Amino acid sequence: MTTRSGYIESDDGLQLHWSLIGSGPLMICSNGVGVGTFFWKYICQRYSDRFSILLWDYRGHGNSDRDSAKVLKDVSIRRHTQDLELMYQTLFPENPPVILTGHSMGCQVALEFQRRNPQSVRALILLLGAAGKSLETFGNSRYSQYIFRLTHKVIRNIGPTTNSITGRLVKSRLAWPYTHKLALVEPYYTTKEDFWPYLEHMASMDILVFLAAAWECHLHNAWDSLQDIKIPTLIVAAEADSFFPIDIMKKLHHMIPNSEFLVLSGGSHAAIIEQPETINFRLDRFFSEYQLDHALPAQMQQ
Repeated sequence: MTTRSGYIESDDGLQLHWSLIGSGPLMICSNGVGVGTFFWKYICQRYSDRFSILLWDYRGHGNSDRDSAKVLKDVSIRRHTQDLELMYQTLFPENPPVILTGHSMGCQVALEFQRRNPQSVRALILLLGAAGKSLETFGNSRYSQYIFRLTHKVIRNIGPTTNSITGRLVKSRLAWPYTHKLALVEPYYTTKEDFWPYLEHMASMDILVFLAAAWECHLHNAWDSLQDIKIPTLIVAAEADSFFPIDIMKKLHHMIPNSEFLVLSGGSHAAIIEQPETINFRLDRFFSEYQLDHALPAQMQQ
């Protein structure tokens, strides 16, 4: 497996980390908020012999710049999309057609990138995410956005000491059992080994960066542009996803013309690591149906 990695400096001076795995047509994977590239492990294992897979970390996440004073100036979906555009244009100056794959917030980044660069996107794969206004139905509660705003305000008032408290809690022995109780993960399908990198990553993050980025997911709105999407699109939902309930995912499917839809029985918001065999089986069919694992002829790329 061919792997390269490095950093690209954003236009406002932050170092953004990337890794390029495999060879073939380009696929870019965009993470969820508070998540590093570790959730893509099964997709990389399956498809690195057919695709060049670009993984990258948002500002304030993973191996990218963690300077909160700079990061918190802008963690909007548009800002993340601009970072991805810079990365794409720098690493691939020939601008090859790309398959955009997103998980959770990464779906919004993918949709925003496609809206801004429709000529560059060959297909969309939207896993367990939507098109904005993310807190309107979070946890199937219409009060989620108000509870979130209050929580955010309290933590901002407490200040940086919150990070040491949340860091210890997230890495404590109680963290894994509570992920089950809060329906963050489906224990029947998921191993602690697969989910622990998420807890470690969250423990290392500035909680204010996480909350600010999550709020920006709510402020972002790409719902009004979905009817214009004409490229192959696969949407994957999970039956027990409390972040993006099935009704929201069905709405996404109905608003994107000719999109394809898969519901994972019993899966949670972490279904990308819970049911990789089912997801990859469906991706195989999607790639084959539209010949996405074949490079486009040169005249079609122009």
